[in-house]
Amino acid sequence: MKEAMTHKERFMAAVNHKEGDRVPLCMDAEADVWPKLSKALGVKNKEACYKALEIDEWMLDPHVTDPRRKTLSEDESVSQWGYHVCRKETEFGYYHDICKPPIKGEELTLEEIDNHDWPDFSLIDFDHYDQKMAEMGNRAYISHITHGPYFNCTFIRGMENFLMDIAMNPELAKRMMDRAELYIQGAIDNLLNNARPLPDVYYIADDFCSSGGPLFSPITWREWVKPYLTRIGEKVHAKGVKFMIHVCGSVRPYIPDLIEAGVDILEPVQTTAVGMSLQGLKKDFGNDITFYGSIDTHHVLPKGTKQEVEDAVKRTIDIMAPGGGFILGPAHTYIQPDTPIENIITMYRTAAEYGRYK
Repeated sequence: MKEAMTHKERFMAAVNHKEGDRVPLCMDAEADVWPKLSKALGVKNKEACYKALEIDEWMLDPHVTDPRRKTLSEDESVSQWGYHVCRKETEFGYYHDICKPPIKGEELTLEEIDNHDWPDFSLIDFDHYDQKMAEMGNRAYISHITHGPYFNCTFIRGMENFLMDIAMNPELAKRMMDRAELYIQGAIDNLLNNARPLPDVYYIADDFCSSGGPLFSPITWREWVKPYLTRIGEKVHAKGVKFMIHVCGSVRPYIPDLIEAGVDILEPVQTTAVGMSLQGLKKDFGNDITFYGSIDTHHVLPKGTKQEVEDAVKRTIDIMAPGGGFILGPAHTYIQPDTPIENIITMYRTAAEYGRYK
């Protein structure tokens, strides 16, 4: 066995395509999962769950002081972008869904874009980073500020309306994305200039794929999205920070572009989506991008037996671990509330033991 590493050393070795002492582990879950998981592990909270399961990363959000962000009730809030977030109950837990887009109507207009009450990137701070890092220890720290320009525009307009805007009124749709990017680039500058210490990874979510493939024209994607991803990558790399992107679904057609744009880590790896075979991903891209996730959250984790979970973890490690470039966790950012707690614990304890490099 290799000499033991810190969480950060292990995580960053994988991102740099090296084999550490074991495969690093990542995790997040819907809110209803944490009390049940804490009880099963005999600990108090999410932070203690991370420590008990030997998770190697921790995600940091900024403090948002923008007055556009408001809590309206127990069940509803408004983001700094102007869209609402509403609590939705289900038979097995609750979710926070995006609702009430602030720019409505069937047709987007220039006046609506210009008159929208856009957020202020100076009204965020990172003063809590040092305290949280001291609490969570020597982990890899991932900074999330907001979503990508495309994704935020789908929230501001509603996804159906914004996809129609791209098809029917591309000049205005592009202008709206450019305006969203102004905030994001300013927020990254704020982070890089003021966060002390700096995070190890900068993260955005920009869901431009479905389980069957891209949501809009690859030509448009390469003209609009790839350039801003490249700008983000260049900016964070100049400060020694890695770049991680969340894209659910069938993102394989864009992986060469993501690599060219400077993306270091792809999260998650939705193995049930078209083209997302682990063997193919590792063979074709394993030397150039780090894969983060991969244990199926549609079938194996919520519906499988403990043995099936254990087998899936071992099979995944056998395929993805050689040479580094792999961080094990769920195939979607958030483990869902209908997932048996014993399956979650089995996933991480199996990975921590079986994932040791010789």
